[in-house]
Amino acid sequence: MKRIKEVMLDIAITILIILAVTTDMPWLRMFIIAYTVIMVVLKIIAFFSSSFSPILKGRQRPTAPVWFIHLLYAVNVAFLLVFKWWIVAGLWVLIWIFSWLTERKTASSKTRPGRKKSQAAKNK
Repeated sequence: MKRIKEVMLDIAITILIILAVTTDMPWLRMFIIAYTVIMVVLKIIAFFSSSFSPILKGRQRPTAPVWFIHLLYAVNVAFLLVFKWWIVAGLWVLIWIFSWLTERKTASSKTRPGRKKSQAAKNK
């Protein structure tokens, strides 16, 4: 149940993307476009900004499997491409890439202090 709660927003957005591309709801299309642009900006800021580093380092790793998050991103991109939302699909690819890069950056910065300690122990 905890895993489902952690990905509830991602699942809801995926459902809304599917609805937006398959139905004629202009307000939903505008919502998806606005949400996508905001997410791209936030992902880029999170990756390049050092002020977010302490926040990202301090957060607990999600218990949801990483493959599930990648699956949701893939479904989003696939539906957007199939229904010819080229620009929005490209932005979702950017969201996917920057999420992955930020996760790697956060993970490597968490392990770096341990490496320094082990290297210092070797030098003694």
